[in-house]
Amino acid sequence: ICNNSQVAVRNIERDFTFSVSDKRFYWSGVGAQSAAVALDASMPSLPLPSVACALQVLAWLGLWDGAVFAKALPELGLAGRMEKISYSGREWILDVAHNAAGAQYLSQRLAQENITELVLVFSAMADKDMVSILVALRPLVSHCLVFPLAENPRAATLEQLVAATEMAGFDQNNIVSCKDISQVMAEVCVIAPHLPVLVCGSFFTVAAVAGELLDVA
Repeated sequence: ICNNSQVAVRNIERDFTFSVSDKRFYWSGVGAQSAAVALDASMPSLPLPSVACALQVLAWLGLWDGAVFAKALPELGLAGRMEKISYSGREWILDVAHNAAGAQYLSQRLAQENITELVLVFSAMADKDMVSILVALRPLVSHCLVFPLAENPRAATLEQLVAATEMAGFDQNNIVSCKDISQVMAEVCVIAPHLPVLVCGSFFTVAAVAGELLDVA
């Protein structure tokens, strides 16, 4: 379609690329006059492929300002995407990953930030592939707290959530079954307090926990 319309194309990994090292984000691409441009910035919280594409668009339109972008990029964020909140002396990471691809990408992002162990708070819709989501995150999880989103008719039951952790290969001694979000907030305070807490599985899961954190903050 692009060829038929005689539209120029810039392809990721061919015309522009990005990489991560030691919590730094490195990008290189092509400017408006085909000049090479590059950026070295602190790690953004937004999805990295999307950031790379946006930077290429800006460069292509002749709007490049490396100094401004390097300063602004780490300050940009999107609620529920690698969103970090400090609460009760520990870091909480909220991410709305709710399928296998999202969980795999989330796992990669956490590794890029040298987060290798955490406590997982998880709930999901019953029609999602919960097992694949949990398998993607399992190598990072020390303990997992599951709870049902009882007010949502699509939500998985507590029994379904526990069964998914078992099918995903989790050590059942490290699974904590909670009847609701209030119990989650009480239980998580005493579980591996030195570790960050990851909340994921659904937009509804993140909203439930964020509501608790913001009510207290």
